[in-house]
Amino acid sequence: MNWINTSVNDYYNWLREKIFIQKDDSTDWFLINTPFIGAFNDTIEIYAQKSGNHLKLSDNGETMSNLELQGLQIQGSKRRRDLLDSILLNYGIRTVK
Repeated sequence: MNWINTSVNDYYNWLREKIFIQKDDSTDWFLINTPFIGAFNDTIEIYAQKSGNHLKLSDNGETMSNLELQGLQIQGSKRRRDLLDSILLNYGIRTVK
């Protein structure tokens, strides 16, 4: 094994140790608490739910809320909304209201 494989394996092991997963039995959503730090120096949490062959991921609105707290108003501008929708479409993501 070369140095890059060792480094990647070390990173994966570190990530597995640092991620905390908790299931909400009443909703079948899983909380995935990551070691990554967000804009306000808090950890990034992702929520996941599987329904049939579909996987839903959510941040419970944190990203949009944080953008607004930092002064970027998406909802008030059609151009910004169109730009955001275009970026999300490139990744196969859509917002749900």
